[in-house]
Amino acid sequence: MRNIGSIFVILLIILINFACTDNSIVYPEFGSQGTLVNTQELNESTSKKLEGIYTISDGSDHFGTRAVIIANGTFISILCEMNSSYFILQAGSKDSTIYTEGYWRFAETDNNASAALKIEKSNGATDILYSDTAKNSIIISGTYISSSGSSKTITLTYQKPISKRNSDFKIIAHRGGGRNSDKLPHSENSAELMVIANRFGANAIEIDVQITKDQIPIIYHDHNFSTRLIKGEFLIGPISNFTLRQIKTFGTLINDEPIPTLEEALDSIINKTNLKLVWIDTKDAAAVASTIQIIQKYQTIANSLGKTIEICIGIPSVEVLNEFMKVEGFKNIKSICELSVQTVKDINALAFGLPWTLGTMKTELAELHSIRKKGFVWTLDEQVFIDKFLQTSDFDGIVTNYPSVVAFKYYTKDE
Repeated sequence: MRNIGSIFVILLIILINFACTDNSIVYPEFGSQGTLVNTQELNESTSKKLEGIYTISDGSDHFGTRAVIIANGTFISILCEMNSSYFILQAGSKDSTIYTEGYWRFAETDNNASAALKIEKSNGATDILYSDTAKNSIIISGTYISSSGSSKTITLTYQKPISKRNSDFKIIAHRGGGRNSDKLPHSENSAELMVIANRFGANAIEIDVQITKDQIPIIYHDHNFSTRLIKGEFLIGPISNFTLRQIKTFGTLINDEPIPTLEEALDSIINKTNLKLVWIDTKDAAAVASTIQIIQKYQTIANSLGKTIEICIGIPSVEVLNEFMKVEGFKNIKSICELSVQTVKDINALAFGLPWTLGTMKTELAELHSIRKKGFVWTLDEQVFIDKFLQTSDFDGIVTNYPSVVAFKYYTKDE
């Protein structure tokens, strides 16, 4: 018995230490030393003028020869051609010069480092800040810290607008923006990650819903709490064992964010983002009825605010389908069905969600499009397959852990 007790203590220590492991990476902070000190934040209409397809000269060995710049509020994102690389930069202006600072990283590795770029008066800043006319020339230049720790220069020159920027194609960030293994600034399925998903190139997100013991839908992927996704040595086991109060008390997501309820997530999405679609993947059939009530509540709120967003319940299984069809007026509820084209028709789903392993599914997509339904493919991360599906399929959206890669490839397709 004494040996068993000793083994239990050792296992408990290992479990606690694993639970406390920090899965995040450190992102640079500038504070009072940054170039944005005493600058005026760019408003959304001004930062939008920076959007376009650019050529990269200095820095092309690291990032490729082309980049796409998109804007979200005071932030601009530079999505690059090579190494799954991107920049996330906050922008401000001072003395007719535009300054930006933030970080760059390779989406598929832990590499990230600081960057500070600017647009001089003579290189387009004056037009961007004070003119409504089209810009023929914008040059963005500055420095970034390379993977080796040395300071390098980068120069981007405006080439042309993004012709597909306002298309209906959905770049759907998996788990609210990406997985914990992707080492993003916030945990997967956190409200904090959903709020910045736009910055990675996404215009839509997929999130996961489970149900608590007291029947509250929460955003969480697995059926069980474990140290894979949370901190909190007392929050272990099936979600259905815990009330919302216990969940909020005993654990956090891996980067210390609170585990959000569906209501908290949708409130953040509607009030803090410009996302166009939310796909709520229903992991537990018991969550269907309450999830639909919350969707209807927040869709009404979004409509009243003039937000163009579709909030959809996912139908991934027959069990979820059966619960969905018990709800009065289910054909009027926006849904994304993963079962069959016929089921999409039967429940009047918005779209058919298909795994990428089924291929380009041209026949099925043609049938869907003939009845004004959409097709979304999941989950595409390998660049060779992203290229194939963008070039040869007719899907209306891609679910991915690397929205920056999909966005670059989609916006430069056929350019």
